[in-house]
Amino acid sequence: MSRDEKRAGKPFKVDVSPEMRIYKILQHLNYNLETAFAELIDNSIQSFLDKKADIEKYYGESSPKLKVTVDISTAKNQIVIKDNAGGILGDDMDRALRLGVDLGTVHSADSLSVYGIGMKSSAIWFSDNWSIRTSAIGVDEKLDFSFNLDELLENNQTDAEVVPSEAGVNEHYTEIVLRNHIRNETADHYQDTIIPFIEETFHKFSNFTTIEFYYDDVLLKPNSKNLETSVPNILEYPRVNGQGLIDSKVLIKWLLELDFIYEGRKVHGFVSIRKKGKYGQPGIRLLRNNRVIEGTSISPNYPDSLLKSKNKFTAQRIYGELHLDSFPVDFMKTNFNENLKGLYEEIHKRISKEYWVNLIYQADKLRVRNLPKKEKELLQEAEKLKPAVNINMLEEEMLNGGPSKPKLEEGTGPATEMPNKPTTNEPISTNLEGEQESQSPPKSEAEGNGSKNSEASGTPFPFEVKEENKIEFSNELNKYLAQLDGNKACHLYDSLCRLSLKQHSVLMYIGAWSFLEMLTALVGRNTQASFEDFLGTKINEYTKDKKVKSELKKVVGDISTRGNCTKHSGIFWNYTAMDLKPAFIILEPFIIYLIEKHKEKMKLAEASV
Repeated sequence: MSRDEKRAGKPFKVDVSPEMRIYKILQHLNYNLETAFAELIDNSIQSFLDKKADIEKYYGESSPKLKVTVDISTAKNQIVIKDNAGGILGDDMDRALRLGVDLGTVHSADSLSVYGIGMKSSAIWFSDNWSIRTSAIGVDEKLDFSFNLDELLENNQTDAEVVPSEAGVNEHYTEIVLRNHIRNETADHYQDTIIPFIEETFHKFSNFTTIEFYYDDVLLKPNSKNLETSVPNILEYPRVNGQGLIDSKVLIKWLLELDFIYEGRKVHGFVSIRKKGKYGQPGIRLLRNNRVIEGTSISPNYPDSLLKSKNKFTAQRIYGELHLDSFPVDFMKTNFNENLKGLYEEIHKRISKEYWVNLIYQADKLRVRNLPKKEKELLQEAEKLKPAVNINMLEEEMLNGGPSKPKLEEGTGPATEMPNKPTTNEPISTNLEGEQESQSPPKSEAEGNGSKNSEASGTPFPFEVKEENKIEFSNELNKYLAQLDGNKACHLYDSLCRLSLKQHSVLMYIGAWSFLEMLTALVGRNTQASFEDFLGTKINEYTKDKKVKSELKKVVGDISTRGNCTKHSGIFWNYTAMDLKPAFIILEPFIIYLIEKHKEKMKLAEASV
């Protein structure tokens, strides 16, 4: 008799627990080392917060500290993660070791843990042979558990044994040992990427948490250039007009505090302008329960919907922290689970229309190097009025001729009539970091900006191509291109940086294709090979970072495909070439690497003659 006949219409149960082979799938998750370590550290911090009262009780400490150590041994091919976070009780071992137990009921809304999968998924991502030893505070036993996936599959087992033994009631720790792991990396990579990412992700917990990485018994320190764990110095400066010239007397602290409800959920934090711009700075940090989800020096967050500008200087200057505690995150906690474009646009609207100054506009137009004498005098006068006034506290009369209601509209300058009209329409030529900006293109390269509209918005040239619609000219890259044979590379690059990516999209993709074709020929490409194949090989030599490789290959493939199609098809064309703007930012360090390697090769060849 079949099961269907036996049940005769009665309810019946089906085993929906995960099949053991799902663990093999977890090894192919899109983790990287830093995000996998972050999952394990999440558990340590949350365990410490949950058991802090018990730790205080047994140790008599009013403010106990959490310490997490990560010990990487290349000789043993082993990683050990250990904490003093209160340990795991025997009754909680099932929850801790099974995938996704009691989803939605185990963790409170303010917990760092979300889906009940983080520790298991990250451990199996490292290795299919790992173990846990733990002792819970106040319990006189320690527990040992070993997980060997191949043995479990071979024996068709779905459970594994937890072995108890004696321990002191004051002992509390958890130690995870990852054996024969498959995620090897150099000490340099840990210092340059992994440790900075971890320290920034958990920097809000640093008042009670220490996280240390040891590599073959040597304590590693993060590369300070890739690390920013405190709010940067905030710009204090008067408001400027469309030419970057001061047009008010009040000294403003360019920090805007935000606290509002978006689609029924609280959003709070701030957006600011850094006193000094920084390439690769975190941008807009998004946090959930004080843990950074997006926006680190390793993975910056520059949302177009908020910045509304492709000007690289704006991205270098805007820093913010937004707490989105009620917003859902993905199970790897690397992104929020919804499209945040609407939220960013709401913040941009508030910045543009609800205050007497526009913070994004200021960041876009400001230049502080090589100020004319008059500007220096105006700045000195403003600085006498310290302390600076926060944007939230600014009033219309303070601006001495500031905007009249309604407040600033999208896309306009800071005032309808500029109080300090400049004596020349030449744009200021240096940016916040002292780099030279590309010169303005000829008036013939219009983007449809009439002179009246340009006058109202304070644009220096009535027919200037907008900076956000051009490839950003890099003096550093141009310097290296000048070292190649001939001057074609420099001329073509200069032309690419002058034309509008919107108006001249067909020409720009053909030009970008020609640029890579010419560049690779100059640095040693065989004429029988395509530049895409040649660069693919060079990318593999350039970096081991999978993310960097993927970005570079995607950019090269995109230029190759679109450029070829545009050249050879009588119908196909790209409506816009705006993707080339970030593409050249991504390509720049790689191109410099190619030229340096080519120069080294040429020197060796000359020396051997």
